Order: sequence, then structure tokens, then C-alpha cells
Amino acid sequence: MLASLSSATSADTNWRIVKAFSSSFLITIFPRPLPLNSGRTNSVLTEPSRDMKHHACARMSEPGWRRYAPVLDILRSVRTERLASAKVKAKRELKKSADVQMGDASAEKSIAEVVDERLAAAMKKMGLNDKKEGRYLFQGRREEEDRRQAGRQEEVVLFKGAQRGQEFLEAEEEAAAEAERQRQREAALKLSTRRYDFFKPHHYPDEILMVPTPLAIQTLIAWAPLPYVEAARFRADVHVGPDVFLPRSISMHLSASLRYLLYSRANVKTLYDTYSEFENRIRWVYFFAKKKALNPKAEQTEQPYDPDYALPHATTAADLQDAYFELGLTEGKKYIDKYVEEFVPSIKATSKDSGLVWLTEAREFLLKNEYIVTPTDKNLGAAVVTRKWFIENSKLLLSDTNNYTKISAAERQVILERTRTNVVAASDFADQFLDNEQLVKFLRSKIPESELDESKVPVFYGVPKIHKTPTKMRPIVPCHSCAQGPAAKFVSKQLKPLLAERPYVLRGSKDLAQRISKLHLDPKRKKYLVSGDIVAFYPNIPADRCMDIVYEWYKTWALNHDVSAAEIHLFRRCLHLANKDLIIDFQDETFLQKKGLAMGVACSPDLANLFGAWHEEEILRTDEVLKTEMPFFGRFIDDVIGVVYANSREEALQIAKRVQYQDVELEWEASEWNTPFLDMLMYLDPITKRVEHLPYRKKLNHKERIPWASHHPKDVKKGTFIGEMSRLATLSSKTEHYIAAIGELGDLYVGRGYPRDLVRMWTKDNLETRWTQRLDDPHKVPIDVFVLKTAYNPIWYRFDIKELSKSITESWDSSLTVFWDNQALRFAGLRTRPVMQEQVTLRTAKPVETIQRSLDDFWSVAAAPPVANADADVPDPSLGPADSLRTHEYAAPADSAGSDEDMLGRGWRGHK
Repeated sequence: MLASLSSATSADTNWRIVKAFSSSFLITIFPRPLPLNSGRTNSVLTEPSRDMKHHACARMSEPGWRRYAPVLDILRSVRTERLASAKVKAKRELKKSADVQMGDASAEKSIAEVVDERLAAAMKKMGLNDKKEGRYLFQGRREEEDRRQAGRQEEVVLFKGAQRGQEFLEAEEEAAAEAERQRQREAALKLSTRRYDFFKPHHYPDEILMVPTPLAIQTLIAWAPLPYVEAARFRADVHVGPDVFLPRSISMHLSASLRYLLYSRANVKTLYDTYSEFENRIRWVYFFAKKKALNPKAEQTEQPYDPDYALPHATTAADLQDAYFELGLTEGKKYIDKYVEEFVPSIKATSKDSGLVWLTEAREFLLKNEYIVTPTDKNLGAAVVTRKWFIENSKLLLSDTNNYTKISAAERQVILERTRTNVVAASDFADQFLDNEQLVKFLRSKIPESELDESKVPVFYGVPKIHKTPTKMRPIVPCHSCAQGPAAKFVSKQLKPLLAERPYVLRGSKDLAQRISKLHLDPKRKKYLVSGDIVAFYPNIPADRCMDIVYEWYKTWALNHDVSAAEIHLFRRCLHLANKDLIIDFQDETFLQKKGLAMGVACSPDLANLFGAWHEEEILRTDEVLKTEMPFFGRFIDDVIGVVYANSREEALQIAKRVQYQDVELEWEASEWNTPFLDMLMYLDPITKRVEHLPYRKKLNHKERIPWASHHPKDVKKGTFIGEMSRLATLSSKTEHYIAAIGELGDLYVGRGYPRDLVRMWTKDNLETRWTQRLDDPHKVPIDVFVLKTAYNPIWYRFDIKELSKSITESWDSSLTVFWDNQALRFAGLRTRPVMQEQVTLRTAKPVETIQRSLDDFWSVAAAPPVANADADVPDPSLGPADSLRTHEYAAPADSAGSDEDMLGRGWRGHK
């Protein structure tokens, strides 16, 4: 029997046989090394690998032990095969990470220099720089030739008292840490003295898994052929779909990406139109502010204004306000006149299309071949597909009868009428019980005024999932303009406070980095990173069950936060209104979504997050295993990350699979080395025993950035670069990761055409600040600002908004200072009559009125000063010089007492 067992070749068969005989042989598999008790002496059975220290323990006599040794040999070989398979898989994942880490290279340095510099820096960090002596250099190093012949030698570290739960002494912990560092140094040395075939992960030495993940990735990049690295770094192509032929002469222009801003001519009229709109808005703000100051009680009766419910409306021209206020606006107009005179001629002379992107030729080629340029899922860059492929794959999604059903024109009309009725009913309820006119108008804002007009129906489309094989489409339903769109926004706004309190819902990469920085793990226990992906989360969520969960949860929260019963009822109405009867159009056909949540509805992310949170909070609160074995758990919509204590990958997966969600499938992966999550590569550091992370780029990511050839303003390009510096700092847990990522970022932007010196200056000025503030979450005091609404145009390139603001506010400050000085003198009986002569421009392009009077008279009850031809572009030629440019003198008698009304400037309630 034993002979037949030892001759078996199938690992799975051997495992089943051994498992069947295990109870007879009293063989037990323990997760830690245990002594073999033969009745006389103790010994330890160890595996050749450090990662799978599983041992067989049998209580029997020595002859009995030898008799069953073949069975243990089979068991050992099975586990060795499984370990080898896991290692090969891990090596392949490392190669994938190395592939996507190959960023754009410097235009001045060779690829070899870049790779060698970064590898040398990583080796130096490991203490492998022969130029220095220190604690990381070990004595008695063998000659390189001897080491190559000797090959790998496995070090077995024996710990006394290895029973689970036994306390280690400080000396033993330090010895173990030093042994781990020694093993890391030897592994790094071997990797640095020999090159392996980059394209054959199964030939990589096991030492590649022993060193920290960042060093392993840099080592693999160093092994890659230089032409391969160059091709990966200098990408000038776009993704293409089936049956697409895209010549290089076209793809190189499309690679400018969808972020490219087209050229527009410098337009002086844009300056004056923008400022006129600014003047009108700020006059209305001043008007209402003064109205509230005159009647403080009126503010209590006015309804609150919510910018989230703002609607576009026709602009009404505001009346002229107090003279001092208009004087400040005139100073702003003078700055624009000066800017036009000094800078606009040079701007017009130098502003032109760069010609680096041939849009006309690219557009003609796409139209001729019926190609479509579309964004891709996961934001991996633009893709070119045929119109036929796009339509067929969109129809393929809609042909899924489990999710969609085609409806007739009559059914479509019935649903639209029902939706309209429900929206009007919700709006009427808000009008009757909430007394919020703004919300009432907002809820019915997408309903046509005429009942004969049809509400807008969302047009279905998809984006290619190029990272999937075969390529599929992700369904998108843009509901921003449909009748129930405002109701969905109301629901989303109401759920935001409830969602912010959920402990396991991640808000993004920064939130995850903040939580990881505070995570403390048991250094004595073996850990695994587990990551999960919820398959087709939105379409598979049971919508009715989800809405019931969310409503009951919101109701409980609302009652504890003084939310009225009427508002709770309106929430329920809008919740069902936003997620029921959702119809979509595609290719002159209409479909009804049968189940799930629609991607594109404003409240869908909130509902999906709360649906997941409800399940995971209940499980993690009640499951005793997860309480002790899963020290960290987080979820970002449909992506899940966690850390578990386990002795094997299988055990880690079993623990992770205890987290489940109703009616949706969750696919788990486990690794004792690293795993990508969002835009991070998270890894377990074997030295610090902590979870560390560095920036990660997904496979197939073309790393599209705004090219220097784009006609964005320079400050926009600078802001984009600095924003990426902040993002990379957040994604890096160690300074070496941050510095390496910033170097690659600079190379990437240089590769997109940015001047190297400019990139270096931006980097130098912001490097330290972005790192020190990477995890800060400052609660800044909100500052009221008044925005000058501009659009991208070369005419603004040298415009200084600070100078414009200074011109206006200094005029106001000067006027108010004189006024208050006069008031003080008036009360003292010493009032003088200072006179100011100033040209004031009101609604005209040229000065038409000179006002000369004492500044305190600006506050008089008289109307605004008379203006000659205020509505004309030029003075009336029928008027003489004395009429078109008059001087007014206002002689106000000195009043030492003064009235309260004069002191307050006819309603001015306070001095700033």
C-alpha cells in the first residue's frame, strides 16, 4: 500500500489519499513547528521554505515513524507543489506591476541611467552600497563566484517556545528581526549580481519575493530590455478596438487625449462682457445686503437659500447703487481699460494655434471610416472603436432580459405621464408642508411647462472595459436631465450625513491612507492582504430591498437629528420616484430597466454604499471570527480591502468570505506579499511588519495628461502638476516611494512636452510642503468670495485678478474712511468739507460724468447723480461740452449734532 502511495504522481490524488489516512496515522497538521515526540528525544521537522512551516506530528515509536515516512513525504511534496504554484503566481503579479511602473523617461537622460539610478537608490536603502560601511553590511561575505556556485541556501530560524500565544523575549525578537534583515540583504545581493529573463516569471529566483515589493519591482525593470522599457515609457498611441486600423500619422495626434483644449482667438469683447456681468451680480448682492441691514427682522422671515437647488434664470439688470459703491466698480473698469491698452496687443500678436495637433485631418479620418473616440472604463485613456462595434455591444447589454425589457411607444407614454404626475405630487407636497419655495421649483425643474411637451429621456451608452478579455461595455445612464433627476439629487443630499458616519465606507485613497497610518498589527502573527471585487454591483442590487433598508436607516437617523416628519415623507416619495420607472432610449428604441440601480442616477452611489454598509456593519459586529482575525476592513463602492491573520492563503480566504452581501457575488483574492487597491499598491513590509503602500498605475493605463501643446492657461497646467504631487504624496507611505514617484511624474510631464526647467521649479517649490501635508485634513473657515466668471481664452493670459480686486476694494476703503472721518468731525463740531473730484463711468465704455462733492454726501437720500446719456455708448453730440461733462457741487451744511440716519449713511449698519 505504501509503495503505491509513494509512486503516485498527481498532487491532488496524493492529497486526498493522505487526508483519508490521516485519522488512522494520527497525523495532525499544525501551523507552527512542533517537536516530534519519539518517546526518547525531541527533534524538529522543518520544511525547506520559510513561508510554509507546516509540520507533521505523530506520537508513535521510531520504527512506526519510519514505516509511515513515505506518506509524510507525499504530504511534503504536495505542499511544496502548492507553494511553488503560489510563488509563480506572485512572480507574475510582480511582473505586471513592473510593466505598469515603467513611466515616461527623461528626455535628457538615457533609460539605462534612469533605471540604474533608481535601482542604486533602492539598494542603498537596503544597505548594499559597497561605498559605505555600517550596520547593513555583513562580514565574511563569500566571493561572488563561490556564491553563484553555491546557489540559494535556506536559513532556518528556530524560535524557542513556539506554541501559539507564548510571549517572546525582547532579545529573541531583536534576533529574529536581525535574521530577517540578514536574509533580505543576502536576497538583494543575489538579485543585484545576476540578470534573469524578464519575460519568464517562472524563472525568477525566489529571492524576488523576499525583498520589499518596491525593490522587487525596480529590480525587474532593470532586468527588462532597454528597447522594451523605452516603448513602455514613450507612448504615443491610443487604445483601438476590433477592426480598427489607425495609422501612426493619426494616432499621434489623438494621443493628445480628450484633455486637449482647442485653440480660440483672443476676444476683447469677452473681457467687457464678463465684467459687465460681474457688475450686475455684485450690485444685486449689495442691494440685498443693504436691504437686510435696514430691516433685520426681514431676514428671519426670508426662506433659506441652498446653492445645491439653484436653477438658471434670466438675468435682470440691477439699478445703480450708492455712489461710493459705483465709484469702486468704475476703478475696476479702469483696470480693464489699462489691461486692454498695455497687454492685449501683444497677446493678439503671440496667440496662435501651435499646430502640434492636426484636428482637421484626424476628424476627417474618423468620419470617413466611421470610427468613434470614446473614454474607457477605469480612466485608462481614450479608445478608438468602430461605430458598428459600439452599437452592437450597446445592444448586447440591452438584450439582457434579466435587466432590461423593450417597451412600445404607448408604454413609454404611460410611464412618462406617471413620472410627471409623481414629480408634480412631490413638488406640491413640499410646497404645502415644507414651505420651501426653492425646493419646490427645483423638484419640478425638469418638467416641461407645456403638458404637450415630453420630458427628456436618458440616452443609454457604454464605455469599453479594455482591461477585460474579451472587451465588454460598462452601461451608463445619464439621468441629469430626466424628470426624476432633481428628486434623485434631493435624496443624495439627504443621505450624505448618514453616509459620512459609516465606519467601513472609504471616501477615497486619502481616507484609506489615513486609516492605514493609524493601523497597528500584531507583529507576531502572520498576515494576509485580502481584496474583493463585487461583481456587477449596481445591476445586481435588489432595488426594493435596498430602498427599504436605506429608508428605515434614514428615518432612524432623521428622528435623532430633528428632521421633520414632512421632510422624511418627502424623502421616501423622492426615493421611489428616482429609482422606479427608469426608461432609456437607444437607436430609436426605448427600454425599461427591470432591476438593480442605474449608473448615472445621482443617488445610486449613496444607495449602493449604504446597502453594502448595512450588511458589513451587521456581520463585523456579530461575527466573532472576524472580530479577532480581521483587524482592518474597508470598502470603496464595489472594491473591498482587508487584513486578516491567517497561517495560509486558504485560511485567509475562508475568513474573508465570511463577509457577504445579499444577492451579489463577492470575489476574493489573498496575498501575503502585496495587492493593488484603487490607485495604491499595498504591501506587507517584512521588516516593519506594517502595511505600506506606494502609487500604482493600472495595466493598459496610457497615463494621459494635459499636453503642453494644449491651450489651457499656464496656471491650470501648474495646478494640475501640483495637484498630482499632492496625490502621489498621499499614496506613498514612505519618503523613498514619494521621491521615486515625483521623479517619474516629472519625466512624464517632460514627455508630454513641458519645459524641464519649469517642471523642476514646480517640483522644488512644492516638494516638501506636499509631503508634510499629505494626510492633513484641514477644516478651513469658509471664506466668502465673489467670482469673476471667465472662460478659457487667450485674452485672460496676463490678467491679474488680484489687481482688479485691489482696484475696487481700495476705492471703497478710501471712500468709507473719508466718510467716517467726516462723521467723527461732525459730532465734534469741527466738520470740514473736503471735496473730491473723480470721473465716474456708469454703464458706458467712456467717462461721461465728473462728480465733485464731499464724500459724506454719497450717503444722502438723493438718487444717484445725474448722468448724461447713461445708456449710450458715446456722449450725445447735441450736448455741448458743459452739458456732456458737468461739474456738480453739493453744499451740505455742517451739522454738529447730526442725526442717526446721517451717521448710518441712510441704512449703513456698521463699518468694516
